[in-house]
Parts: sequence; structure tokens; C-alpha cells
Amino acid sequence: MPPVLAAILVGVISIVPTLASAQAPPPSLPAVSPQDLLLKVKNANVPGLSGTLTLKTNLGLPDLGQAGLPMGGGLVPSLLAGDHTAKVWVAGDKMRVAFPTQMAESDIIHNGNDVWLWESEGQKATHLALDQTGHGAHHDAEPARDPTAVEPTPEALANELLASVDPTTRVFVRDTATVAGRSAYELVLAPRSDISLVADVVVAVDSETGLPLRVQVLTRDSGTPALELGFTSIDFSVPGDDTFAFTPPAGAEVREASSPEELLLPQGDGDDHRRRRHDDAADATGPAPTGVAGAEAAAAEPDVQTKGDAWDTIVIVTPNGPTGPSDDETLDMVKRLAKPVSGGKLLHTALLNVLFLDDGRVLLGPVTQGALEAAA
Repeated sequence: MPPVLAAILVGVISIVPTLASAQAPPPSLPAVSPQDLLLKVKNANVPGLSGTLTLKTNLGLPDLGQAGLPMGGGLVPSLLAGDHTAKVWVAGDKMRVAFPTQMAESDIIHNGNDVWLWESEGQKATHLALDQTGHGAHHDAEPARDPTAVEPTPEALANELLASVDPTTRVFVRDTATVAGRSAYELVLAPRSDISLVADVVVAVDSETGLPLRVQVLTRDSGTPALELGFTSIDFSVPGDDTFAFTPPAGAEVREASSPEELLLPQGDGDDHRRRRHDDAADATGPAPTGVAGAEAAAAEPDVQTKGDAWDTIVIVTPNGPTGPSDDETLDMVKRLAKPVSGGKLLHTALLNVLFLDDGRVLLGPVTQGALEAAA
């Protein structure tokens, strides 16, 4: 369960979009078909840029402090609520995003085969190494995903969303807008679903370059975007190479990650934490069991299945071993935020519902509570 939950939470945050502040009236632009606008986005070629991003998250989460969640560490948890401003620089496949605060700054830097997360508060650096094929370069690492999975920009988010468009999605051009002082078309992705929590995803596409300038995710139960990410200013000059150079300063705490989840979640969470816990157990008890003992251990792993697809995907996690207290601290703390419902507890957010059943099963997805209960 923990990897699935972490992946969804990270996915929700890396989907982060934003409304730009009020600007000039929407421009008058030539009519364009959805197909032509999709092609314009696909063929967008911007050598470089710099600018300011605004981020707003309105997920309707309960007070995360009530569950003792580690909100003080990690970039992703700090972005779960409120308004945020970031500076971004892009040159070819290089990228840097800086999240400044009053007393500190967090930076994501992607340069060649290296992705870094630098947190000046605590002087902590986390490194994700990629080989030439985009796989994790650590000897025991699983393949790492495309490094854009950790790039919180409208272009990376829009490309990920547009790549998943299929017959379950209605695509149309709704209107025009002014974003960061530039004329843009609004491309809308609307789920053909009665149970999805998502109403519309609106991508503002620069009319000249085809670059996505803003992404908004609107939910069925609110007229306000739950997630928004967009430029408030943008300059298409190409930044210099020194912008993307990074070496951890002397005395900094440095750790290695093998996935975007490990890079972005607080230290001690995600796959890295589970790997260390597994390694500690192996050191204490000897090599992993084989034969009958190994088969029994493998059989105790939870069964993970999916039901539905696209906007209606539901993940069902069924324990195969004893249903005693969980040994995953993050899952236990998240469960504390859930409210009692018939047969278990429900954690509700604007874009994700998680149903913890009394029999030990966990169901989660971007769908209504009724859809989860029906799947159970």
C-alpha cells in the first residue's frame, strides 16, 4: 500500500496548477480546432525561458498536523495547501525551479543525468541519478521515470495530461485568455464520467509558441480550481549554463534517491525508508528467507488490483497476511485524518478519496465515495 499511496500523493502534487492574477481582457484570436491546438502544443519548441510561477492548492485537506504528519520536512508536503510563488529557468533539457520562503529556499535542479533537491533550511541535498536511458543509476535501483516527473512546470504537467487523452475524455477549445501578459487559447479536457471528482482540466496555450502557460484542475463540488499552476511573468531569453550548476556545499547532508517519490517526500518516507527498514531487518536476521519460508513471506505481501480506467481508476489493496497494526508510519498517520463511515473510515480531498475498510482493505481513487463503496 505505501508505494501506491505515495505515488498518488506525489502525482497529485506534481499536477499542481495556478490561476494568474487578473490581467487584460481575453484577446481576440483566430479560431482553432482542438486537433490543431493539440498539434501546436506537441510541436512547441522553446529553446529557453525564465519566469515566475504561482501555485495554489485548495484540496480541502483536514488539518495535517492533527495526524502528526511530517509537514516540517520535504518539498511536497509544504505545497499541499496555500499559495506559493516559484522562480523557474529552462534551457533545452535543463531546468531549475526555486521555491523561496522568508528565511530559506528549496530548489529542484535537473541538469543532464542529475536531478537535485536542495533545501537550504537544514542544509539538505537529495540526488536522483539517471543513466543514459533514464534509468536509476544506483546499482540496486529500479528504473527511474522521466525526469520531468519532478519538474513542477505547466508544460510538464500539461504534456503528461495530454499524453493520456483517450475516448474517455472530451477535448475542446473553450475561450481565450491573457496569461503572463501573453495571448492564449484555453484547451479543455473534460472527463466523460459520472463518478470522477474532476470536472475539467483547463490548459492555457500560448498562441504564438504553443507553450502551456497555465493549468487549472476544477472539481465537481467547487467552482474554484483545486489545483492551479501558471506563469505570472515569462521571458523567452535562454538562461546561461551557470544557472543550472549545483554542487552541495561543504557540510551539507547528502542522500541518494532512486525515484521521484524519494526525491520529493520527506526523508524517512517513501521507498528509501522502506528499503532502509528492509536492509536493517536483513542485517539483523540474516539473508532473506528462501524455499517455503520465502514463499510464505511473498504470500504475505498485499494484493494490489485496479478497477476501471482513466478518470475512473480505483486502486484496491487487500492484505494477504494478518491484519494487525500497520508497520508503515505514514499510512497510519494518514488514516488518523479519515472520518468514520459505514464499514470503515474515509479520507476525502477535492481530487482523491481513500476508503479504509474494517476488514483491512484500502480503496483509493479520484472518484466519489459511492464509487469506492460500490467497488468494495
